[in-house]
Amino acid sequence: MTTLEATTTDRPGGVIRLLAAVAVVALLWLVLLPRLSRLPSVQARSEWLDERGIDPAAMYYTELEAMEPILHRLERRRRGLPATSTSGSSTRR
Repeated sequence: MTTLEATTTDRPGGVIRLLAAVAVVALLWLVLLPRLSRLPSVQARSEWLDERGIDPAAMYYTELEAMEPILHRLERRRRGLPATSTSGSSTRR
């Protein structure tokens, strides 16, 4: 079997996989995400961001409150200092 023959015989399966992937993305985008956006916790977060004039699409992970202690530990490690946590115990293993 030549390469051309192998390519043309594999094409129907590839098209089916492509259509299945497009269907999954469409289902997520058109059904699941709109439903998630109606959850009270998601709406509350969205309103909180709107009240403060924050564009969620422009946020970086470093702007999240949870990242502050992580970035602090990483900076201490970079400087060769012992990493400490907010609880007072060492996070080094």
